[in-house]
Amino acid sequence: GAPQEVGGSFYCHHNSLTSLKGAPQRVGRDFYCDQNSLTSLKGAPQRVGRSFYCGDNSLTSLKGAPQEVGGGFYCSNNPVSEQTLLKIFQEIQEGHTYSQALERLAPQIPKEDWEKLDKSGVELDAKFAKGASVLRRFL
Repeated sequence: GAPQEVGGSFYCHHNSLTSLKGAPQRVGRDFYCDQNSLTSLKGAPQRVGRSFYCGDNSLTSLKGAPQEVGGGFYCSNNPVSEQTLLKIFQEIQEGHTYSQALERLAPQIPKEDWEKLDKSGVELDAKFAKGASVLRRFL
């Protein structure tokens, strides 16, 4: 694996990676894992000083997303829309887990994204989930 901490930027983009296992846990500048085959961010650094690039992957989950990013979070061109991924990421930045973010955002997530999101381990209240599914028909 890589060193646990990198002072500058870390590049692992364009490598057909399916996992970030072994990636540094702290990156002083930018972290580039774009243009891979990632479905989640498990193993990603938890602290990134500047920007985090995870676009052009196969993301259906933000499990493992960084807790702190000092700059931008770039996640375009994934199966789940950039708008939805950014909403989930914002919840994670506010201290919520991925599961909590989905629970909080369920009524706001468009149906086409909701169907693609990895919901394993997410326990939505049955009444809430039904209401969210009814509401999603109108989004």
